[in-house]
Amino acid sequence: MHNKISNSRIFITGGAGFIGSYVVEELLKYDPAKIIILDNLIRGSIENMQSFMYNPVVEFIEGDIRNTSMLEECIAGVDYVFHLAALRINACAASPHEGFNVMIKSTFDLAELCVKYKIKKVIYSSSASVYGLAQHFPTPETDNPYNNQTFYGGAKLWGEQLFRSYKFMYGLDYIALRYFNCMDPEWIPTENILK
Repeated sequence: MHNKISNSRIFITGGAGFIGSYVVEELLKYDPAKIIILDNLIRGSIENMQSFMYNPVVEFIEGDIRNTSMLEECIAGVDYVFHLAALRINACAASPHEGFNVMIKSTFDLAELCVKYKIKKVIYSSSASVYGLAQHFPTPETDNPYNNQTFYGGAKLWGEQLFRSYKFMYGLDYIALRYFNCMDPEWIPTENILK
């Protein structure tokens, strides 16, 4: 398989978070030329980046995706964009206005910049929240596949549809990944693993 990551320039929003930092660790195995991380450290942390913080390939920028001029500086000249920055589901519920600005407006701004700078592919972090709560367990295929009732889930689904439409309108390649329960293995009690 062709290594598309080798010598490429990659931008990651939310790269100091649990998933984002793991993505950086994995990408570094394939010899990228540059990885630019933008994170405001509200959910992410310096500790998550310890394994690569001093790697000369990695550039960390403490900032917010709502800063569109900073976002543009990060996107200009890169090949691939991983969009992981988001608010927590409860933060979106507590402040839908904040949720709109982070989850919807900033995703729109990012998509527009990806078209402007001819990004090769966007890897968008969606969520299983788009499905909502299951009506039955086990869940039959006849249940409603989109039973979301949260702002967060709605915003994630909107992001998927935005990138889908930009694929058809502008040829912006993308993939949306719907994560389910992502947990740090250290948070799982050992006795539960051994059962």
